[in-house]
Amino acid sequence: MGAKTGWTHEYYYDGGKLLEVEWKDTANPTPQGFRLVYDAEGVAGIEFGGSVYAFVKDGLGNVATLVNNSGNISARYLYDAWGRCKVIDSSGNELTLANNATHPAILNPIRWKSQYLDQETRLVLDERPLVLSKINN
Repeated sequence: MGAKTGWTHEYYYDGGKLLEVEWKDTANPTPQGFRLVYDAEGVAGIEFGGSVYAFVKDGLGNVATLVNNSGNISARYLYDAWGRCKVIDSSGNELTLANNATHPAILNPIRWKSQYLDQETRLVLDERPLVLSKINN
């Protein structure tokens, strides 16, 4: 994706816990963003556009499904053996950043093993003491 000229990102933390991410550009100064929802075990969902989406995780801690406020499946995440992810909507269509950049399942940065994927830098952060990895796809 690469850096975008004129874009700013703001990250809001409570201690070491990321709470909210906001972004805006000079052409549209109205901020957009999301909030992370936590439970006793860690990140449990994402709030975007006034709606809360809950994570359903598999036994490895991967976010497998995104469920909306009504309990309906918004999207599924399918991972290969290396953790590369395909995002599939409720109709079975693949979602990508290029074809559906505003879908909550694409904006959701929590994916494989509950790691944080930064769309701008394509870096992955996890909850262990700061670990960064580069995603090339």
